[in-house]
Amino acid sequence: MKKYGLLSISLLLNACTQLPPPASQPDCGAWSYAIPQPSSTDLSFYDKEVEQRSHSLRLQCKQLVSAGSEPVNKTAIVSDDKVSARKIKLSHDIQIDVTNRWEAAASPTPLYTYFMKNRQANAALSVAIYEQNPLLAWSDNRDALYQRVQAELSEFAAERFEELVIHGNKVSMFEYVGKDRLAQQPLRFMAAHYRIAKQNVYLTMWSRASDYAATREEFKRILLSVQRP
Repeated sequence: MKKYGLLSISLLLNACTQLPPPASQPDCGAWSYAIPQPSSTDLSFYDKEVEQRSHSLRLQCKQLVSAGSEPVNKTAIVSDDKVSARKIKLSHDIQIDVTNRWEAAASPTPLYTYFMKNRQANAALSVAIYEQNPLLAWSDNRDALYQRVQAELSEFAAERFEELVIHGNKVSMFEYVGKDRLAQQPLRFMAAHYRIAKQNVYLTMWSRASDYAATREEFKRILLSVQRP
């Protein structure tokens, strides 16, 4: 009897040591929502695993928000007296100016070339750079990524559209609102499409609707900084 008792305890302890570790809390914030994915017919960009991860994260964050327990990572927040500006060089010698409150992060979609989070402002920033397609009109290229983001939103409403010239480059600037289609989180966006030489440069920044007023001026400063010297 003792032998079987010891064997049972040994098996139980062994099983416990083989249990997978508890899953870490999802990194929820504005950056979790309204992430566009390539079409499944676009084999050069489509990544089913990335799409599934994004879908799962949005639903997990929705549950945490509903329960009032969305985690906040305070370790990455920069205090006011330590904020500094920095220049980020992207592909094709294109550069933008941001503060050190923006942290680089893995892109949640193959459509973005560069992705950043600002935990202090609960905001996200994405950059996508594509060669101009000579078979498409400039306006069609301009609207391509904008429409993909719009497809991830419900209750979409355009607020503002402007045609600008920044550092000698033609720029279309948009502001719009909507709710993440899956998580139903209200968001506000500022986006710009730049024509720099033969490159289409898409810059999109978004935050929770309640945080947007406080970040809008910073968004505008970043938009105005995009250039290729």
